[in-house]
Amino acid sequence: EIQTNGNKSKREKMSTRSNNEAPIASSGPDWLHEVESVGLMQLIEIKAQENNIEFYLDGNKNNDGKKLYRFGRLQVYFADNVIFAKIENTWKAMDIADLIRQC
Repeated sequence: EIQTNGNKSKREKMSTRSNNEAPIASSGPDWLHEVESVGLMQLIEIKAQENNIEFYLDGNKNNDGKKLYRFGRLQVYFADNVIFAKIENTWKAMDIADLIRQC
């Protein structure tokens, strides 16, 4: 690294963190990185295809104005990049892995 006047290079500054800062997550669930690149709805479509699960708009049904979809046997909707699935008559936030397991 090249240093000028005792200053750290940009790369060194970016990788240096003080002791009181939370560590940067170097990895997370694979699906999280996919959501950021393609969008939640597209990712759900991809995961449904990969797992041979039907995914489609559930007619004209809605929940508080949110369109309802079928993901396998589950009824789901999306709000603020969160998946909600109806489990035992209760809407629960779920991640994609849980959604697939429920099918």
